[in-house]
Amino acid sequence: MDTPAPDRKSSLPPAVAAERNTKPPARILMLAPEPFFEPRGTPFSEYHRIRALCELGYRVDLVTYPFGRDVRIPRLEIFRCPRPPFVRGVRIGPSAVKILLDLLLAVTAARLARIRRYDAIHSHEEAGVLGLWLAKRLRVPHLYDMHSSLPQQLGNSWRPTCERTPRCSMPAPPLLVPPVIRPGAKGLATI
Repeated sequence: MDTPAPDRKSSLPPAVAAERNTKPPARILMLAPEPFFEPRGTPFSEYHRIRALCELGYRVDLVTYPFGRDVRIPRLEIFRCPRPPFVRGVRIGPSAVKILLDLLLAVTAARLARIRRYDAIHSHEEAGVLGLWLAKRLRVPHLYDMHSSLPQQLGNSWRPTCERTPRCSMPAPPLLVPPVIRPGAKGLATI
């Protein structure tokens, strides 16, 4: 049986600390719209975030694409969306295949959210909108990690189209600083 994260507040009476440590660990639904695990940028980042959260005692349900290799981390459960029969892989950057995979990822995450109770949603990249929607429906905090600039990716992927269009630039998104999840805290705390 997994033990929850130790209580970091030494000022709590022993009975309160013992009760707090017998509660089941918080469960986080993490949305990763890329192959996990593959040795590249965002999956490396996700791996280390998952490992840190699990070491702190959280349970993480990761919803990701049907590609990549499984990793073994205690308290991590990986749920892969269905693989369309004609899709063998996905390249880095925007593509029509990623749109289809994102829709399948959304269905998988929504089904999971209906059958399990989550304390927080943690989304990456373009799954931020899905994460926000799920967090609002479930009335739980939402943490969004933006690993790259979507406007820059679109500009790189669709450069020939943009060069023919007089005004094809997208404004840069605001800087987002993700909050830190503290063991024992009621919700999410900001840095």
